[in-house]
Amino acid sequence: MRPWTIRALRAGLVAAVLLAAGPGLCLDLGPHRIVNTGGFVAGADGTVVPLPQDLGTADLTLHLSDDATVLTLDIAGTRLALFRRPDGLASIDWTPRAGVVIHRDDLLALAGKTRLEEVDTWGAEIDWPASGPATLVLFDVANAAYAGFLVSRPGGKTVVRQMELHRHIGPRRRISADPPSRPSGD
Repeated sequence: MRPWTIRALRAGLVAAVLLAAGPGLCLDLGPHRIVNTGGFVAGADGTVVPLPQDLGTADLTLHLSDDATVLTLDIAGTRLALFRRPDGLASIDWTPRAGVVIHRDDLLALAGKTRLEEVDTWGAEIDWPASGPATLVLFDVANAAYAGFLVSRPGGKTVVRQMELHRHIGPRRRISADPPSRPSGD
């Protein structure tokens, strides 16, 4: 079966589940493992220092509202509701520095989009321990695989942390560079 056929079948199944669920319910996207994959601190004077490598992980469960406007994370007994950002990733500035976090062009290629406004993105302003107010955003890359940023500004600095979320029960979705109309050679 061609990859585009599988994607079409998957999209149809998700649509059928959402329709069967009825209004006001949500789609359980299942258990995921979150890992920090990079980050940096930018000082007010323009200096950029990469954050120490942190490959700590945590398990969480994702839920998506039936109208796809709220993405909820259940992590360590805490529930965080992230709300759809109408301007997609264009609504946040993570300014990649020194090759430490993913760049816009790479992100667009992974998401299969041409503009940041087209990347499905959810976010919220939260209070983050030891950092104070922060913006947490998650975005859809490669058909329901997720990545995100936590951006805070303690003491006049900008701190950007990048993360990836992988489904850890069942097969992981693989990112393919092949557009849907191109045969994969199967």
